[in-house]
Amino acid sequence: MRLPIALCLLVSSVYAQTPVEVYVTPKIDLQLQPVAVAGLEDRTLNVPPGFVVELFAEDVGKARLMAWSPDSVLHVAVMGTRGNNEWRADPNRTGRVVALPDRDRDGRADEVRTVADDLLWPNSVTFYQGAMYVADTDEVVRFHDGDGDGFYEEREVFIPDLATWIPGLGGAEHVTHTIVFDEANERIYVHQGSSCDLCRERDPERATVLAFNLDGTGRRIFARGLRNSIGLALHPLTGELWATNNGHDRSGRGLPPETIVIVREGGFYGWPLAHGYQAWVDFEIDEYFRSIAPFTLEDTLDVERMEQPVATVAAHTAPMAIHFYTGDQFPAEYHNQAFVALRAGARGNDPGYKVVAVFSDPDGQNAHVGDFLTGFRPNPGSNRVWGKPVGLESDAQGVLYVSSDHTTQAVFRVRVGPLMGQWEVGPPDTVLAGQPLDLSAAIALTRFDREAAAPVAIADLSALGGSAETPLTALGDGRYRLEVALAGAEANGRKQIAVSVAQNTAEGPFE
Repeated sequence: MRLPIALCLLVSSVYAQTPVEVYVTPKIDLQLQPVAVAGLEDRTLNVPPGFVVELFAEDVGKARLMAWSPDSVLHVAVMGTRGNNEWRADPNRTGRVVALPDRDRDGRADEVRTVADDLLWPNSVTFYQGAMYVADTDEVVRFHDGDGDGFYEEREVFIPDLATWIPGLGGAEHVTHTIVFDEANERIYVHQGSSCDLCRERDPERATVLAFNLDGTGRRIFARGLRNSIGLALHPLTGELWATNNGHDRSGRGLPPETIVIVREGGFYGWPLAHGYQAWVDFEIDEYFRSIAPFTLEDTLDVERMEQPVATVAAHTAPMAIHFYTGDQFPAEYHNQAFVALRAGARGNDPGYKVVAVFSDPDGQNAHVGDFLTGFRPNPGSNRVWGKPVGLESDAQGVLYVSSDHTTQAVFRVRVGPLMGQWEVGPPDTVLAGQPLDLSAAIALTRFDREAAAPVAIADLSALGGSAETPLTALGDGRYRLEVALAGAEANGRKQIAVSVAQNTAEGPFE
């Protein structure tokens, strides 16, 4: 485990966006470091210090969104594809839902077991009052396991006539759906994506979030202007519906930023007129102008009532699932915060193919975004990737699960390792170049094996003219102090020191 800290930090104030301004939410550096993916040979991913990544299940198929059954088994919606084409559905209806039981609790699924089949393009699965609900491309299906054998043989159409395409008659954009039950407000939410990159829809239900009563009746449009909101989740404190949204394609590599928004009843979120916070689409792009013109007063009024997004992330990174972390295994700063899976990146300026953490107040204010899990695209200069994150869930122990639906079709686990710590007294933020420095700092281990030999802490102070292997003094109970006189760095600029902690734990050697 390494605890890095940078000197001469640039400290930003709370970012207040003004309408029409195009921006990306300020980022925070979670100090990612590479770790080998346990169970997957020759693969590494990057996570914050103290976290580990493990393969939970492989050969899952095109694994999309996930959910836990009442008996705590992870279930995954799996799309059926024709050959190796990741976006061509198999008309033979090979889509399915799989269960990934871990009966011995060893962190690895015992099997990949089909529990529902004969689906075309399922994207989302959830459980409510003993039934399993699957959002397929054309309908939401309600399943029951009548005989208790683990296979859901009883099925009925719960919500019909969702936006889709007809196999054999060509494709259409954005024909996946996500379903969320909001029991407190007695609602079901289902997203419907747009039929195009940017156009005037003939079907008013496209590019919306629909709402239903809990029994599937009362179909209505809840919110508009959401081009493709694959990620839907309820905030654990406020109960409000949050969504991810995918922006349009043809405004260049840097526009428009993707958004995370709070979806309110009657709200308008921009598409096909604007993006971000009331920033109009570039209608000098002839294709876009011809698709939308003539413009109306209603268009202007819709754009003027757009609320500021919770957060924006880099263009063309394709946000998928959003998941609020309510466990207690991760450090406290992650509690009730959101994780978002980004499935793309090759068409934009950000490497993409990662999971980010969105830190904000419960009402969505004061957001900052930090890369949490990266490395599926090891070389940002190449478009070669080995995984595409889609689904996110966490279990009762606070372990985070990430599905990948292409290249490596698998589910990964991210958990806190046997060693984790934090700066108890950090080094100074700013020092004078060329001046001696009496450095005094302390760290505290929040997680270590108390039954094993004591951890050893080593500081790399070479950036400040010191040794790359400076030992810290153990104070007991996982606390360590660093006291050293340094010559200081000669040049101005950002400098980094890092403390590495190693211990022979019950899981084996860990650093």
